[in-house]
Amino acid sequence: MERSSVLRVSGPLASWEEAYRLWLVAQGYSPFTVSDLVWQLVGLSRWVERERLVVSELTPERVEQFESARLAAGWSMRWARCTRLPLRFLREIADLSVVHSGASSP
Repeated sequence: MERSSVLRVSGPLASWEEAYRLWLVAQGYSPFTVSDLVWQLVGLSRWVERERLVVSELTPERVEQFESARLAAGWSMRWARCTRLPLRFLREIADLSVVHSGASSP
């Protein structure tokens, strides 16, 4: 069954969405799984925006706050702790000193 719409990231991590999708494919994830995994970036971006943070402020302590907030809101442990891939992606991209110039690929 084909999806009728594509999930889009909004907020402070929106500019990373296309690179995240490409990175996930490069990690071996199928296109269908990539679409599902974008939810992780969506949730993290929404939280970062609500907390008025910037990406560089995603410290281990902040990630714990995110996970705790998700658990308190009734998310399962699996979805409360869904930051591993997005954070790994952001660390790897940051190490490459990627500069966003509006391009759709890193």
